[in-house]
Amino acid sequence: MPISTKPKKTTNKNMGFLKEVDAFALQQSRGNEKRLGKYQRRLSRKPKDSYREKARLKIACIHERTANFRRNFLDTLSYRLV
Repeated sequence: MPISTKPKKTTNKNMGFLKEVDAFALQQSRGNEKRLGKYQRRLSRKPKDSYREKARLKIACIHERTANFRRNFLDTLSYRLV
């Protein structure tokens, strides 16, 4: 019997799905990253006594929103895969 030296073709449909899903999540979080950069620049330019706390809270909200989005995305993805 001859031994085949050709590698077997293996297809993994889940890998393609996960790459698409990862790209979607990255695209969605980019908008928040742009907003975060804008507000961080604004905060760095503010004088110490001029609405600095309000700007800091705005940045904290954007961080929280990004974290919640990523957590929700992973939870829904794992739910769909199971």
